[in-house]
Order: sequence, then C-alpha cells, then structure tokens
Amino acid sequence: MAAPWTAAQAASDDVSKKMLIQYLQEKAGDDFVNENKIGGAITSVVKRVTKEQLVDMYKKHIGDDSPAPSKPAAPAFSFAPPAGADGKGSTFSFSAAAPVAPADSGKPSPFTFNAAAQPPPSAPATGSFQFNFAAQTGGGMGDADDDEDEVDTSKMTKTRSGGKAELPIELQKKLAMMNMSSAERRDATIAELPADVRTRVESLEQLQDSVDALSKEFLEKLEQLKEEYEKKKAPLYKQRYETVTSKDGGVPGFWLKCLENNMITADEIHEHDEPILKHLIDIKYSAQLGQGKKGFQLAFLFSPNEYFQGTTITKTYLFDPDDEDECLTKSIGTEIDWKPGKNPTVKLVEKKQKKKGKVRTVKQEEPIDSFFQFFQPPSMPGEDEEMDEEEVRACTARTALDLA
Repeated sequence: MAAPWTAAQAASDDVSKKMLIQYLQEKAGDDFVNENKIGGAITSVVKRVTKEQLVDMYKKHIGDDSPAPSKPAAPAFSFAPPAGADGKGSTFSFSAAAPVAPADSGKPSPFTFNAAAQPPPSAPATGSFQFNFAAQTGGGMGDADDDEDEVDTSKMTKTRSGGKAELPIELQKKLAMMNMSSAERRDATIAELPADVRTRVESLEQLQDSVDALSKEFLEKLEQLKEEYEKKKAPLYKQRYETVTSKDGGVPGFWLKCLENNMITADEIHEHDEPILKHLIDIKYSAQLGQGKKGFQLAFLFSPNEYFQGTTITKTYLFDPDDEDECLTKSIGTEIDWKPGKNPTVKLVEKKQKKKGKVRTVKQEEPIDSFFQFFQPPSMPGEDEEMDEEEVRACTARTALDLA
C-alpha cells in the first residue's frame, strides 16, 4: 500500500502530529511502535514527541532517508560607495561572484552590475553580460516606485521650542480614548455632541437599559422554567429506569446502544469498552450543585460488575457564575477504582530493560483510547501557564467533546 504522504508533505502544516501518530500506530507494526515509544493514547503521545521526530519516523517507515533540501548558498557580493566623477560619494557599485557556466563550456560567465557614472560602455567581451546605469540625479533617493513605506509628515507639527514633531491632534485624541474606561469614553463622546443630538442619544441609552432589564428578567424566568420542567420529566425518567432494569429481564445493553447511536459518543466507544458499558443502567442529569455553583452534573449508574468498585461515576461541569454565556471554568471526573487488570484506559506491554549487563523483561502500562477517558478531563491552564500548540489542540478537542 502506497504511503499517504511524501516526506515533504508529512513535514508540512497540512499533516498534523496526530495524523502521523495514528498512521504509524496502525501501519508500522508493534515492533516499530514500541521501538520508537509512540504507543498508547494519541493525546498522550502528542505531548512527548516533536513533529520533527515523527517526520523522521515516518520517513524511516516508508524508506525515505533523503535529507531535507538544503538552502542555496548566498552568493558572495560586495557593496561599496566609490567616489563619483566629481569626487563626491553619489555613486555606488554592486558586484556578485561570477558563477561558473555549464560544465561543457569550461568558461566562467562573469556578471557585473555597475551603477557608477561611467563613460559609454565598450562592446562586452564574448560570453559576458553587463548592465551599466548612469548615477541618478535628484539627490539619489530613488523614484516614486521605491518599495520603502512613506510616512506622511505633512500633518505633524513642531513643538513651540522647535524640538520634535508632535502627533496630529486626531491621533492624540484616539490614543487618549483608548486609555479611558468605558464610562469615561462614553462621557467624552457624549460631550462632543450637539445639545439636541446629545438629548436623543441619552434617550436611546434609557431604551437600551429597559431592553437589558427585560433580557435579565427573561434569563431568570428561563431558569425557573427549566427547573419546573425538569421536575415534570423526573417521573418519566424513573419509569424509563424501571423498564430498563425490570425483573423480567428489562432491556439489556440499552444505554450502550444509546451511546453507540449518538454520532458524538459513538466515536469514543472502543471494543474493550463495550463489556463495561453493558452494565450501564441509567444516566442522570442535575443542575442543582448547591453553594451558589453554576453548572451541571452527569451521573452514570452501573450494575455491580467485575470491572471497578462502586456503581456510580460522575462528571461535573462548573461555569463562571458571573458569565451569562456559561463559560466553562472547570470539569471534574470521578477517579474510578478499577479492579486489577480491568482498566480499559491502559494496556500492559512487555519491555526489555538492560541493567549491569543483564537483560530483563518488565511489564509497563501504556495509555490507550477509551470511552472512560471522558472521566479524566484535561486540566484547564491557569492565567500564567503556557501550553504549546499540540497541547492546546488536545485540550480543545477534549473540552469540545465534553460540551457536545
């Protein structure tokens, strides 16, 4: 099977670290994966392996050992302002090292570029190439087509003492406005309006205050309405639970099928998760977190099983209480007490260790993808913490899944 990317494509931004890891884990074989230590959950591997390392692994796997193309060497050149014909430094000369002509000619192809004032050029020798320009007039500052950005100083004013030029009044005002608080900026803007316009603007502000009050009232009533209907739904949810778990056999694997039929959670369920999720008998939602907390909690109820201690696993989402847009500040998952050898989020791998000339085989746990990583939410970085690009992507992807 042909490789999906060339080495150059693999090194480009079009191919992410996650794509390379996934390809190597699936196609390179266990020996290659173990040798290069890229086994386990992709989100974990991403954090400990650089893009350059992954590209080298990919090239090794597809049999491409060619080095990265080197940058062409910069040509040697000299730039010197010789004196002009009148003895003034108004002319210049630029010359590049003569490149060698094709091998079959055996002759150099000299190239010269001279901008100094010169007499009319004589016919160039055979095989040479020469440009000659007379020195420019008008101060040597170039014409209107120069690439240098031009600064309009026509509106800049001198200080009274004849010192530095000051910024235009309009720009000074804009800078001053940027340093104001919103209230100060509002007052400054209103003060510049004509009296009749100012009156109309103030009436518009009063209208907006009324709209804001209604919006606040709407949100408060919406929360009350949500609570009212959650209470009305509760008996129906209880009946659903009783039907699923009824003594006559109920509906085995009901919640596993529900999760598999959901387009978001379906991709997170792996074969080794299914036997555990067959014990899932209910999922409950609650927005009553108490202590003035804003957010909600999901409770996953399981029947007693051979996989972990206890029967309830929770995931709690906390929002900023001062933000109307429900901005997530933290998510908390239950630390599951897995029974020995039953943790679906890791696998045991055998590795050889050499110590004092002796080789021994040890078993180590490596993370693997699992639905139950849902209960291991990423830590949200603090204000002063930094994350690299791949860590941001992994955190964003996991948080997006949490909120989906």
